[in-house]
Amino acid sequence: MPYPVKDMSQVDAAAEAVASDRVTPVFAISSVTGLGLELLKAFLAKLQRNRRNFMAAPVDGMSGHVMPEVHFPIDGIYEVRGVGIVLGGTLTRGKVRVNQTLLVGPDRVGGFVPVTVRSIETKRVGVQEVHAGQSATFAVRVLGKRPALRRGTFRKGMVCIAEGDPPQVWFIQICPTKRVVLFNQNTYCSHIVQSPTR
Repeated sequence: MPYPVKDMSQVDAAAEAVASDRVTPVFAISSVTGLGLELLKAFLAKLQRNRRNFMAAPVDGMSGHVMPEVHFPIDGIYEVRGVGIVLGGTLTRGKVRVNQTLLVGPDRVGGFVPVTVRSIETKRVGVQEVHAGQSATFAVRVLGKRPALRRGTFRKGMVCIAEGDPPQVWFIQICPTKRVVLFNQNTYCSHIVQSPTR
């Protein structure tokens, strides 16, 4: 449930409520004037460390829908002649091997596309496997008889997850013309890549 934080008195309540995994604090921040930035800084300072570090191994008793086995946020999309679509980013969780099947999404309607990793490069060197914390590029191809992949199919901010991780997507309507697609139940502060569009 979204919880708008508009003043310092709501920061404490938001920091305590976020542990329940039922509340998502929402901060209005101006990148021009910095308005609202102090609220976000105060909120982050009040957060408690917990064992559910996204880069750590899964915690006993936590299901895969909270912590995906593989998490690869897409920072760059390339179309290479003779290779096809190449997705670039940093693997934040798990490991990926050549010929592994991943799900890429969410797209504008919340769907995920199954792809196979044809090859992997890290630091411009071909490798068979990458682990959490490594930057890499994946040459991918679509599975099945789907239409061929195009660069426009992907956008920065999408993620690759393991085939066994059930994708969970929520749409939040901001106003009649704006909406945000949220993937999973976690807050990702790695990069903000586009404004919400309809």
